[in-house]
Amino acid sequence: MQIAATFPLAIDPSGIAPEILSKEKEIAREQTLAEGKPANIVDKIVEGRMAKYYKDVCLLQQQFVKDSSITVQAHIAAVAKQLQISDLKVASFHRLQLGQ
Repeated sequence: MQIAATFPLAIDPSGIAPEILSKEKEIAREQTLAEGKPANIVDKIVEGRMAKYYKDVCLLQQQFVKDSSITVQAHIAAVAKQLQISDLKVASFHRLQLGQ
């Protein structure tokens, strides 16, 4: 349900293609410079914008759709604790969409 509702690109930031990351960083840098921010803080602002990007497109960093006060990663950890499983993780996911 999470994947169908939020369209994540990857499980975590390491799963995003380097060319997509570099393009997103370039866009964030251009936006920051266009806003007239001082050059000495542009890199920190870009890092913050990339962190927000990861929260939008990385499955484990997204807000859980059934409880927006926690992330998917926190929900998985809670389920693992409840089931007494020490190493519960998302190995992969596939999203199918009809009509396109």
